[in-house]
Amino acid sequence: MESVLGHSYQYQVMRGYLSDSFIQELAMRKLNLTEEQLEELVGRYVRGKRKGMLKGSLTWKKVTYGGWRRLGSGAGNGFVQGRGSIEYEIIDAWTGEHIFGYEEGRTDPREMKNY
Repeated sequence: MESVLGHSYQYQVMRGYLSDSFIQELAMRKLNLTEEQLEELVGRYVRGKRKGMLKGSLTWKKVTYGGWRRLGSGAGNGFVQGRGSIEYEIIDAWTGEHIFGYEEGRTDPREMKNY
């Protein structure tokens, strides 16, 4: 039996370390940051095999199947999420907390949200 309320969106989560040059360039391009701003957010490793490289990781969620995205409890609390939308977030290397993020198609990249 088909649900009367519709269906939820589905997404795929991908992650890469900022110590990788490709992921660093992707983060700078998508979040509209310079290398200095990125370094100020996450810092650099001072010891070990990644010495001098940026800490943290970039996580992005790509919507593979559009549908209703629920934001909390209550009727009508959410919006329709389109297929192909992508969210980008920088994650702290030690705590796993979200430091910085941007959602394509929902906000202007120059008005990004800090967590």
